[in-house]
Amino acid sequence: IADVGLTAFLADMAAAKEKRIRAMLDKLAAHGMPLSFEQVKAFAVSSLSRGHVARAMVAAGYAADVGECFEKWLYEGGPCFVSNTQAAPETAIEIIHAAGGVAVLAHPMRMKCPDAQKFALIERLRKAGLDGIEANYKNMPTEVTAPYSQAARRHGLFITNGGDFHGRF
Repeated sequence: IADVGLTAFLADMAAAKEKRIRAMLDKLAAHGMPLSFEQVKAFAVSSLSRGHVARAMVAAGYAADVGECFEKWLYEGGPCFVSNTQAAPETAIEIIHAAGGVAVLAHPMRMKCPDAQKFALIERLRKAGLDGIEANYKNMPTEVTAPYSQAARRHGLFITNGGDFHGRF
C-alpha cells in the first residue's frame, strides 16, 4: 500500500528535478547545444540527473564523453549548471518514518563540507530521528569510513553497507 505523504513528496521532488533539467537544457541551447527533454529522458530509468544530460550531450555529439560535459558545462557553478531543489533532511526523515521506513544518511564521506560540519549534521539528524548511517564500502579505505561507523555506534544508529550503485543512470 502506497503512503500518500511519501507519494506526494516524491512527486514534488520529481517535478523539481524536471524543472531543473529543463532549465539546464535552456542554458545548453543558449550555448548552441540544443537538446530536447525527451533526448535526456531516454537515458533515465528513474530520477533525472546531470548524468542523463551529459549522456544526451555525448549522444548528440556535443562532447566526446561524460567527463568533458561535467568539466566544461555541468560542474557546480558552470555555465549550464542549475542548483538542485532539496528538501530539508529533517522533512525527509519525517516523511520516511510516516511511511513506515527507516532513514539512513547515505555516503556521508562524499558530502562537500568539513568533517566538523558532517558530524554536526549527523548529530542534528540523530535528534530528528535518523536511524542509520551508510558507512561501509567495499572499495573505500577503512580510515575513510571508520569515523562514520564510530559516529553511528556513538549515537546508537545502525550501520549500512553501500556500493553506491544505483543501477543504470
